[in-house]
Amino acid sequence: CTYSGVLTYQNGKKTTIDPNKIAKMDYLIYCLKQKGIYIHLDTNAGRVLTTADGFSSEEVAAGSSGALRATRFFDENVIKLEQQFSLDLLKHVNSYTKLSYAKDPVIAIVQYANESSITWYDSPNPDTVFTRNLNKRYNEWLVKKYKTRTALAKAWTDNKGNCALKSNEDPTKGTVASST
Repeated sequence: CTYSGVLTYQNGKKTTIDPNKIAKMDYLIYCLKQKGIYIHLDTNAGRVLTTADGFSSEEVAAGSSGALRATRFFDENVIKLEQQFSLDLLKHVNSYTKLSYAKDPVIAIVQYANESSITWYDSPNPDTVFTRNLNKRYNEWLVKKYKTRTALAKAWTDNKGNCALKSNEDPTKGTVASST
């Protein structure tokens, strides 16, 4: 069973668990537990960013584009927000079972990331504040590891002579994309 919609973002408030929605989820979990049905709790469902949570308007727009699937792996502000939400959700005591979600055996799976990776985006090659930050950090790491474009090209060339580095990419210029 999957249930989402536990968050609220009304009137510019910080991300919180909506008391009305969590009450409905408590009842749903209670009923499913009575039938012996286990729960897969996805802590990622319905996540958006708000300016009240300390994000810029550009970050809020990027977050609504599906970029959060990737940013939860590298953006410190998103990571902190996600961790706090997950903790709050797991500490929540179900009003029907009197158990926290963390201690209720009917919660069989707690999923932090759903169908995502550091380069997962809902649109191909998005240009957002988050992807620009990731690409900057990625290029800095490449320069630290390989020093030059030539060394990177050599490392990225297979034994058949095929190079994965594109002709317009150079880590010293910050132009190697973290994802294609």
